[in-house]
Amino acid sequence: MTICRWMKLGIAASATAATIACSDGFAVPDGMTLHSAAREACGPSGGPAVEIYLASEPIETFEPDPPYVRIYIPGPVSDLAGETLVLAGAEPDATAWFYLTATESEAASSGSLVVLDVEGNNTVEGRVDATFPQAGRIRGEFRAPWIPRSSGCP
Repeated sequence: MTICRWMKLGIAASATAATIACSDGFAVPDGMTLHSAAREACGPSGGPAVEIYLASEPIETFEPDPPYVRIYIPGPVSDLAGETLVLAGAEPDATAWFYLTATESEAASSGSLVVLDVEGNNTVEGRVDATFPQAGRIRGEFRAPWIPRSSGCP
């Protein structure tokens, strides 16, 4: 199911998360948004990284029930404000996956993430525009509150 079909079914309602629009011209009705959250991730060689999730239901645990988008950004959250990151290609700055089911995901074939601000409590505000082979184009703004990681990195 594409994100456009998912949204047309009316499976998202929140006033605090990511507003999404699709490349087929589908306009998001007023009040239809996606929930978002950010957390610390395990980075390359044990260094810092950040994950941003966009989902149809409130994010209380990681991984949320599909469908959802996960964006992985190597580096500390403190370095993100004002950055524009490429999400696909030969040398991406970050990566994005659309999880269709718990076992089936697809990487973005193109896209970018603009981090507008990182608040003192690590809430990440930004804009995403990513295209996925099956899910299509997902674009919109988000405000992802920081949810502490329950366990450390291996």
